[in-house]
Amino acid sequence: MWWWSSSSTKVRSNLERFLRGITPKPPSSSLSKSCENDLNSLWTQHSKDETEYFRLSELWDCFDELSAYGLGSKVELNNGESVMQYYVPYLSAIQLYTSKPPAFSRNQSDVADFESECWSDDSEIEKLSRSTSSGSSKIWDTVSDDLTYDTPSSMRDKLGSIEFQYFESAKPHLRVPLTTKVIELAKKYPRLLTLRSVDLSPASWMAIAWYPIYHIPSGKTNKDLSTCFLSYHTLSSALQGI
Repeated sequence: MWWWSSSSTKVRSNLERFLRGITPKPPSSSLSKSCENDLNSLWTQHSKDETEYFRLSELWDCFDELSAYGLGSKVELNNGESVMQYYVPYLSAIQLYTSKPPAFSRNQSDVADFESECWSDDSEIEKLSRSTSSGSSKIWDTVSDDLTYDTPSSMRDKLGSIEFQYFESAKPHLRVPLTTKVIELAKKYPRLLTLRSVDLSPASWMAIAWYPIYHIPSGKTNKDLSTCFLSYHTLSSALQGI
């Protein structure tokens, strides 16, 4: 999910309001023509007059205030009343694929791979996240073993090489908000701040867990006010506007 349409279509449901609120909108820059030659041609939208991109640091900036105070999203209850529900974002998983493979043979140790040190039983939404990412990793390992040749049409060229991945495994109450986690990870992997969206393949993605913290006015009890969400976001310019 990315670059929500800017049309003035009326939002009709609680879910639509929530999705609009959690969709990050980092500032974009235009890539000069002289730099476009350095990009993977399979990840470039040739139909566009110019290539737009953002730096990952600009993406994380979109979550600064949300990580500190929460995202407010209006929830209309069945009884006709409404409340403002606040959610805090937590980084659940992220995988970054680039066009530059490791200088040495690709082994698991070659990838910047981080997991939370606090192991525990996962919540339902985390089980879904880890199940999905685990399946993706198995597919990638199979592709890497089978496609050892280097041709423009190979799956390796289309997906790129995995450079960084992180999967959260701590209980929700032991986690830190997204911005704090990114700063922590960037100390070990600085490119988490400097990579551009044009450097990432369409296979790059992240998942964010949104947990409710409070609502205004308080005192109301409703199952809709205790719902957690897991959102998935592409990180590549190749899917911009699609």
